[in-house]
Amino acid sequence: MKFKTEIKWGILFSIISILWLLLLVTLGYTSEKIEQFPTVDSLFFIIAILIYVMAFRDKRQKNGNKLSWKQAFVSGILIGIVVMILSIPSQAFIHKIIIPDFFKNNIEYAVAHKKMTLEAAQKYFNLKSYMIQSVIFAPVAGAITGAIVGLLMKRK
Repeated sequence: MKFKTEIKWGILFSIISILWLLLLVTLGYTSEKIEQFPTVDSLFFIIAILIYVMAFRDKRQKNGNKLSWKQAFVSGILIGIVVMILSIPSQAFIHKIIIPDFFKNNIEYAVAHKKMTLEAAQKYFNLKSYMIQSVIFAPVAGAITGAIVGLLMKRK
């Protein structure tokens, strides 16, 4: 299979994302510390970059210790596409099983702290909205991460 490495790392990325959210749930960032959730959740970008570094090392190793920027870029996009495909069931699992009160908690916080109107909060904080965001964000983030990390990882 030509894209076995990208599929493997896309699946691992999705699993690690779910584990990250389980950690945030355990530490209370999806309930009593909901105001800190966006900041703490953004730390996942560090983990995401490390995952891409490991994926590109794996790809380079399987390619005779060679990896061009173009190969890394394309690989990043493909990993992002795998994550995108898995994002729909992942989001459903996360928000129906792991943190079913996440949207309610965010809506209540946003309205109580006058960050959003009730209507705006309800429109933004819901499963459909998060699924759409995931589908759009995953391949874009994969391409950007692939382009940047690919510059650092390339070897001819």
